[in-house]
Parts: sequence; C-alpha cells; structure tokens
Amino acid sequence: MNKGRCNQMVDRLTEALIFSMQIPDGIQLVSILGNGNEPDNREVVKSWINQNIEVLEEETGKALLPILQERLSASLEQIYY
Repeated sequence: MNKGRCNQMVDRLTEALIFSMQIPDGIQLVSILGNGNEPDNREVVKSWINQNIEVLEEETGKALLPILQERLSASLEQIYY
C-alpha cells in the first residue's frame, strides 16, 4: 500500500476508533498511551494505530496467504481448464 493511501486509512481508522469508543477531545490519553510526542488524544490514537499496523500486517498476511492461494488457484483453473 502506498504511503498516501496508508495515511488515509490510518486517519479513517483513527476517526472511527475515536467515535466508536467515545474518546473525548483532550489530553487524557497522552500520558497513558502516548510516547511523549502527541499533543492530544487524536494523535495518541493515531500513533497507537501506526504502532499496531506493523504487527497486524504480518498477522493478516499470514492469515490471508491460504485464502489468496485458493483464489489464485481457482482463477488459474478457470483460465487453463
């Protein structure tokens, strides 16, 4: 995924988590979850998402591999048979 698209996804996920978890505007999470560089809760959530995306990408890739193999095999069978 290109960097611009990834940033848009992180922004959308940030807004979705803030909304769904009813995280208020403010600085309450800065000292709890922040790494010291975030000015507010929104940026803390965004940083948290970025930290977790690397782990999730690896886990998702492993989980998706058999599904993708099956779909590719099915697509190739349609072409060659």
